[in-house]
Amino acid sequence: MREGIERLIEYEPDLTLTGSAATAEDALPQLQSAPPDVALVDLQLSGMTGIELIHQVRALALPVRLLVISAHEEDLYGGRALRAGAHGYMMKHDVARHVADAVRHVARGERHISASLRRHLLRDWLETQGRGQPIDEWSDAEIAALEQIGWAESGKTSADASRSAVPAGVREALQARLAVSSDEDVVRDAVRWVTATAR
Repeated sequence: MREGIERLIEYEPDLTLTGSAATAEDALPQLQSAPPDVALVDLQLSGMTGIELIHQVRALALPVRLLVISAHEEDLYGGRALRAGAHGYMMKHDVARHVADAVRHVARGERHISASLRRHLLRDWLETQGRGQPIDEWSDAEIAALEQIGWAESGKTSADASRSAVPAGVREALQARLAVSSDEDVVRDAVRWVTATAR
């Protein structure tokens, strides 16, 4: 699997493969000596696990963004990886089609997760708040817009993704979805949500 991903990265003219390791123990010294913009992390490693590697990278404050590639179900492990400090999560069956774009998204400071995982994370957060419309009534576009607002307003991504980039009609729909009365309430909840699901 690792060799296949390496070939996919090397095929892209705007991406450069700077290193590779079979274990977290081998990867950590490489990340410390020459941190790449983005590191791909497999959760299923012998020895130190992928989650433990993410914690180590964050504890050392290394200037590298982490994209998890895993065979583990995202509903079970996606949120855990993001809370540990990962900047993206993708299933191995999506790698051939999407890994290059995922790397680009994460390198730009964006969070790369599937619509399914985004919906799962918002459902869990809404349940902790005890309000808001059922997640089945939300469209994928509305959930993505809420995340976009949250990341922009919390300073986790570029100003280009600010709330002004979200159409007024969508922002109004988000008020109804969240059971709030103003645009500022939407922003507050958006920031709280993305902050709760990422370090």
